[in-house]
Amino acid sequence: MKTLKRAVFTLAILIIIACAGLLITNFDPTNPTNRRYSSEVVLSTGEAPSDEIGWDGERVLSKDLRLTKNDENIPVQAFCNTRFKDSEQPPAKNTECVYYSDTIENYRVPDFYTNNYIAESKNSATLTITQERNYKQIQAFAVASADLKRPLYIYVRHDTRVDSEYYELFDNIDGGIVHYFQTTGYTDQTDFHLLLGIIGGLSIIVIWTGISGIVTFLTPTPKSSVAVPEHKSSRKARQKFDDYDKFMRDAGDNARRTLDE
Repeated sequence: MKTLKRAVFTLAILIIIACAGLLITNFDPTNPTNRRYSSEVVLSTGEAPSDEIGWDGERVLSKDLRLTKNDENIPVQAFCNTRFKDSEQPPAKNTECVYYSDTIENYRVPDFYTNNYIAESKNSATLTITQERNYKQIQAFAVASADLKRPLYIYVRHDTRVDSEYYELFDNIDGGIVHYFQTTGYTDQTDFHLLLGIIGGLSIIVIWTGISGIVTFLTPTPKSSVAVPEHKSSRKARQKFDDYDKFMRDAGDNARRTLDE
């Protein structure tokens, strides 16, 4: 019983620690931020002009990636059309082509470009195939990602509607579309399940403690043997018997000595 109780308590405590750790840290190793959702609520549709909404997503993503935005560095890293390969002039002021492809129209600048991955912020309500500029931009990033062997991550809102054509761009490359930005009123379902895990672990401890207490209460305690005090007359009789036995042993010894002499 004690071994089972110890095992149940250990399991419950491990569940509580694991769930609490994931809940507090918001940990997710599947994207470079290592977070399930953004550290801040971003501006969304109707709360500001579209340009300001887009910049707010980039700001929050820059904070969570712990990176400076690509267009804040000089020169800006760009993916360029092949015609710029032999050109003495960059495609735009303060830009540098780090990748060339005939499939890229003019040039494209990702929000974040590192030696390990490419990342782009799309803080919008939808990402549809009819948004030609967005689609061609992400298509160019996917081509560069495949050739450079670097994962591509497109960060959108938790509720952004994304057309299937965008997902198809990731068929042959690593990374993916990350539903990441939290907006006003957002509740993460994973957090909810982790909270249930903590409550479940605590419930196991409380219920098992109660069961153990009931079992202990209902189990009869074995009576310990109690020494019965010897009666006074019994002590006297035993003493007389001991005296008689000693007398007989002494008499026998005296007789043997007499015969020997």
